[in-house]
Amino acid sequence: MKIDNGNIGHGIHMKKLLDISQEYKADNTINHMRKFVKKTLKEIFSVDISKKYTSFLSNHNEVLIKKILNDNDDDKEKNLKNYFL
Repeated sequence: MKIDNGNIGHGIHMKKLLDISQEYKADNTINHMRKFVKKTLKEIFSVDISKKYTSFLSNHNEVLIKKILNDNDDDKEKNLKNYFL
C-alpha cells in the first residue's frame, strides 16, 4: 500500500517501523508464542526498537503508530486501522 506518495521522511521523523528489540524476538517458548499469536500488529510493533538504532527514541514505533492512527485523512486512517487493530 502506498501512502503519502512514498515520502517516508528522513532521520527521526521517518515514517517507517523499525526492527524490534532482540529480547522480544528471541523468546520462543511455547507460552510466549501462545501470547504472541493473540497480539495485534500494534501491540507487536509498539515494544522498544532494536538498540542498533541509536538516533531514534526506543519507543519510535509506538509513537509512529499512534500518529498514523490519529491522522485526519479518513481514507488513510481506515486502511491502516485494518492493519494495526
